[in-house]
Amino acid sequence: MRRSSASSPRPRRAGRPTTLTWEWNSVRADHRFPRHAHRDWSFGVVCGGVGFVDVGGTVHEAHSGAITVLHPGESHRSWTHPTSGLDYVVITVTKAEAATLHGGRAAPTFTEHVIEDPGCAGALLTACESRFGDAATPVAGALALLFGTHARDEDTSLSPSPVVRVLREYLDDHYAVPVSLSDMAALARVSQATLVRRFHADLGLAPHEYLVSRRIDAARAMVRSGLPLPEIAQLTGFADQSHLHRHFTRIVGVTPGRYRRN
Repeated sequence: MRRSSASSPRPRRAGRPTTLTWEWNSVRADHRFPRHAHRDWSFGVVCGGVGFVDVGGTVHEAHSGAITVLHPGESHRSWTHPTSGLDYVVITVTKAEAATLHGGRAAPTFTEHVIEDPGCAGALLTACESRFGDAATPVAGALALLFGTHARDEDTSLSPSPVVRVLREYLDDHYAVPVSLSDMAALARVSQATLVRRFHADLGLAPHEYLVSRRIDAARAMVRSGLPLPEIAQLTGFADQSHLHRHFTRIVGVTPGRYRRN
């Protein structure tokens, strides 16, 4: 695990307001995250080091001061620089909160996956470092600046197909339930081959990869809350703690235990 430099802000806590969460992470050099997706919006602000993110086959570089943007359900893979590692804060925003930040109009979207805007990045970092009062208020204010400057109305013609939308909504709400590809196809009322093809076309992931991503999203919140790891494994649909540990480390970049200590 790479230690942050003295100039990188490292408050050892995560924000937990009602609809916004943020956490500080430090990932070792040359770590590779597998392709996955998140249910909610994910914004990362790089504090030190260099990272790379591949979205739809296009690789974007993010260095200190850059803001990464990942839309809900957007398939991506990422990795750290071979020698520098990566320090960053990641802010999770629900779809409802994003709509509010966008002014209550159509759902927002961003055309850039890495944004170079020192003003927005500085505002987000300062807000996330806040230790007094309701820290969610300055974070929401900094996000509103980001949305107001860089977001636009979503093109609804690019939304996932009904088949993918139905199954994705089911997996979002029932990620802990054991489900096979055959079960998923039955829920979507298509063949297994059609389901896999449409999922890949719309989300860039296999259905099972999306399910694992959702389980890890839920596990992260439970790890932060202090629940025992065996209980978390059971609540998120993993066979046992070792199964959780393996997938968590691959996708998050650190073990559940280290993630909790950070």
